[in-house]
Amino acid sequence: MWVLNLLSEVIAVIDQISNGFVSLLKCFGTVPTSFWSEVGKAAIGSFLGFFLGILAFGLQQRSHLRAAAREERLALLDALNRLITSAGANVEALVQLKLQLLDDLKPEADRVKELAEAAFESDPSSRPAKVQELVELCSTMRYFYQSVQPIQIMRPPDFSEFSSGSRQMPALSLFVHRALGCMEECNRAGEARNLLISELAKESAARHGLPEGRVLYFSQMLAGEANALVENTDFSMDFWRLVLDQLVAFENTLKRDEGLLRFELLPEVENAMPSEELFPKLREQLKKFV
Repeated sequence: MWVLNLLSEVIAVIDQISNGFVSLLKCFGTVPTSFWSEVGKAAIGSFLGFFLGILAFGLQQRSHLRAAAREERLALLDALNRLITSAGANVEALVQLKLQLLDDLKPEADRVKELAEAAFESDPSSRPAKVQELVELCSTMRYFYQSVQPIQIMRPPDFSEFSSGSRQMPALSLFVHRALGCMEECNRAGEARNLLISELAKESAARHGLPEGRVLYFSQMLAGEANALVENTDFSMDFWRLVLDQLVAFENTLKRDEGLLRFELLPEVENAMPSEELFPKLREQLKKFV
């Protein structure tokens, strides 16, 4: 309706301008009025048509840009919501592994590592007794020789999907990358432990048992991979916590009709998280929005 009204107003303006133009020409009295009237209307109509075409094109481009920006914003929010879901699910998987195994595995691995290093550094005359002490200790271990199931990693969206938010949150992709890297390192350490346990079982079943060197080798390797598993589990949880904290801070910039998911950690999950900030320098890179 408003378009029709605009056109009628434009036609009226053209008619008024052409009439004024014809009245001006009458002062000269040398050219027929009807001819110049049509010429004036055509010229003015062409000019106004060209002007209105440019105006319509500009308005259309502006509308398209707004729509594209809106779609990009919605895509960013969708990617961030999926990132929050991924971070929460991965934290829960890590906490489950920690509560079920790692909290009990760490003290046993530390004790085995201590005795293995003492036996390795001892003089040859006292080494057999040290190795025997290590063997007796390992025979009492409950979790040290337990195999580890790989962590089911819930992959976050590709970095390109939330790259448009990097101007506001430059460290977010770094946090996600480090968290994923630590989870993959956890799975590598767990797989390495499982292979070592399998090799140990085969060699222990041999006729003459394990020589001293192999006892020390398996003890040190199993303890080292256990510590790597424990350490990277804590690292990954801390990085995912940085991701969640960054997105909670980013939510302060959103409009009323926008919103992000809020992942609330259960008390037992929160208690299993690292008690101290493992990467204070990285936390300083977390962008805070006022």
